[in-house]
Amino acid sequence: MMPYFKKLLFFAILILFTLSGNTQTLPPNVPSNGLIAWYPFNGNANDESTFNNDGVPSGGVALTTDRFGNSNSAYYFDGVDDFIEVDTTNNLLFNNSTSFTIN
Repeated sequence: MMPYFKKLLFFAILILFTLSGNTQTLPPNVPSNGLIAWYPFNGNANDESTFNNDGVPSGGVALTTDRFGNSNSAYYFDGVDDFIEVDTTNNLLFNNSTSFTIN
């Protein structure tokens, strides 16, 4: 009976650490009220909000330097076939929305 409880305790601790590692901390300049996606472009197209609507660069999209000189903090699109695809999820359906902001 004792090995069962040790295994149970081990998995409980493992799950606790896994869940605590997934918490996102937004900078103070990013509003969290109504936020459904936040892409800081810090070397990838991952969504840093709690919804994890990660993007996948396709067609030759290239990371580049942003307007402040930060490397790998912006994407270059050639205007031909480049895009960042985000899977459709319920929180990205804007059917009932009258407005939204991309900033």
